[in-house]
This record gives sequence, C-alpha cells and structure tokens, in this order.
Amino acid sequence: MEFTTLVHAPVIVIGMHRSGTSLFANILLELGIHIGDDLSNHHESIAFKRLNDVLLRDQGAHWANPQPYLRKLSDPSFITSEADKARRLLEAMADYGEVAHGQPWGWKDPRTTITLPVWLKIFPEARVIHMIRNGIDVGMSLQRREPRRLFSRRDAEPMIPPLFTRGYRLWAEYLQTGLDTESLCRHYLLMRYEDLIDNPTVQLNTLCTFLNINAPADVRARITHKLVGRPTKRAAWETRYLQLLFKLGAVDPAPLARMGYEPGV
Repeated sequence: MEFTTLVHAPVIVIGMHRSGTSLFANILLELGIHIGDDLSNHHESIAFKRLNDVLLRDQGAHWANPQPYLRKLSDPSFITSEADKARRLLEAMADYGEVAHGQPWGWKDPRTTITLPVWLKIFPEARVIHMIRNGIDVGMSLQRREPRRLFSRRDAEPMIPPLFTRGYRLWAEYLQTGLDTESLCRHYLLMRYEDLIDNPTVQLNTLCTFLNINAPADVRARITHKLVGRPTKRAAWETRYLQLLFKLGAVDPAPLARMGYEPGV
C-alpha cells in the first residue's frame, strides 16, 4: 500500500486494551470499513501496530509503559518530527492491503491512544472513536491475561507487575490520555462498551451517523445480534478480592465515577 493512496481521512479506534476495541473492530468490518488485510487475533492492523511500536520503542516506551512517550507530546516540535517519521514508515508500509477508491478505511490499535497526536498531524480530518469500559473489568481482564504472557515469546512487552492494581492504573492513564486528545480532534466520538451491549440499536445509529454511513437493515440486524447478551461475569473470589482492594484504598474510584461507573464492586 502506497501512502499516496491513503489520502482521505481514516477511522481510528482508540482505547485501553481489553476495553472492547476488538469487538468494535468487528463492527467496522461489518460496516464495510477496511481496517487492514493482515489482522491480529484481536483485529488489530499488524501494519499500524508495528508502526506504533516503532514510535514508542524509539522513545523507550511501550503499551504498558506509555509515560516516556506521553511526556514528550507537550513539545510541538516532537510531534512534528514524529509525524515526519510516521510518514516515512507509511511510505514503506507494504502489508496493510489495498483500499478501493472511496472506500472508508482505518485501523484499530490501542497503542494509538498514546500516539494519536502524531497521527492527527498526518490525518487532521480523522474520525476518532474512543472506546471505554469499566476500569474494574479492564483491570481484572489484564490480571487474567498478563501472567501467561510473562512466559510467552510474544513481541509485545508484558505488563509488570501483572496485577489488577497495575492494570487499573494503566486503564486510568489511557482513559485520561484519550479524553485529553478530544480537543485535538475535529471528529471525536466517545462510546462506552456497556452502552453498546445494553442498547446496541441506539449506539449503532449514533456510530453510523458519526461515520456518515447508511448501513442496510440486514447489516444493522447482524451487528445487533452479535452484541446482544455479552454480559461481564466475575468469579466469586474476584468480587471478594476487589471488595478488599476498595476497602484498603488500593483503588482510586474517582476515574470510575467520572465516567458514570459505580465507584465500587
């Protein structure tokens, strides 16, 4: 894929890992949006994941340690230089796939939550969708996943320590970062995972309006069917564990309350 063919504004999905961005990427595929030929198991564009990894690693950062990169974003010259680097990487990108003329395109990669100011420098008219989810569920999901990754040979760095409290704080960091970038976006939509599950018809209508897509009725019905009945379940021990953490003050409930989530278990 030559960069010159990616001239119209992309759809960019941001949000913390384990926040429903993979589910949302599936919705974009159903709506006919090209998000890459080579996708990971989580429907992340391998091409843009690699680009984001390069940007982060060059500054000593990675998905679970974003601060070295975030601290530099206050410098406009840094954003400009990073955008130049990203353009060069785009020119050499060969595994995103071909986009038909006029076809909407974009990508989903949680790392873009960190690097978004750089991509907006290149694509100022991008339509940014910020997916959020209850930080308690995100933290528990990471605690289940990350211990296994400590002993894997995956290319992505693990979250250390692989504990709920670390995952929850990382969620709060991604949440604030995504909210802060709203002022940089010309087109920004905040969507809650829980609202998408509880009221998919309304949320899908909102999404199609935001993307200027007139999805056929059968496509809307197919998407809605996939969304219904996906409740989050916690084991009994997880509930007791979380109750203890809140009682001990190990979890800051303020980010939950800010986003309309019950600040407790």
